[in-house]
Amino acid sequence: MRLSRRFALALALGAPLAGCGESEKAAAPGFPERAPGLWEQLSAIDGLEARGVSRVCVDSASDQTLWAFSQGQGFCALKEKKAGGAYVAECRQGGLILTNDIALSGDFKSAYEMKISTRMAAGDKATPMEKLMASSPAPSATISARRIGDCPAGIRPGDFLIDGAVVSNLVERAADLQEQD
Repeated sequence: MRLSRRFALALALGAPLAGCGESEKAAAPGFPERAPGLWEQLSAIDGLEARGVSRVCVDSASDQTLWAFSQGQGFCALKEKKAGGAYVAECRQGGLILTNDIALSGDFKSAYEMKISTRMAAGDKATPMEKLMASSPAPSATISARRIGDCPAGIRPGDFLIDGAVVSNLVERAADLQEQD
């Protein structure tokens, strides 16, 4: 269960991890901050037909909180910032080490796209299942996002929506997971 909750949070964190160009404020070292408002995200795993659409309400504090949580928990760390909107981030989940090559394009004020290519490796304490997972090729993913306006009344920064319904507040979810560790 822990893997699925953290994985869901990591997928939702895709937006705060993305960005390109220069920004006056960064959500985390090296990552520009999105414009405040309601962002629609279209997530696609390469090779699969299904695509997921979600929305997330962000403000300056929620973008910073989400990235700081993943950094502070040792879950993900920015390893390298390259020219042209390319990054390398490493995430650890249990005994798995996921190295993400991230290519970004867009402006963070109205729209952006993030392409993620992941490599998995088994860490020293990997379980047999994690070793099996690490031996399989990891899928690549693309997240396309666009700002669709201000957050509607009743929707708070950090609220993550699917089909128009709030399924979780990611800032609260990050706090809950931090308390469980």
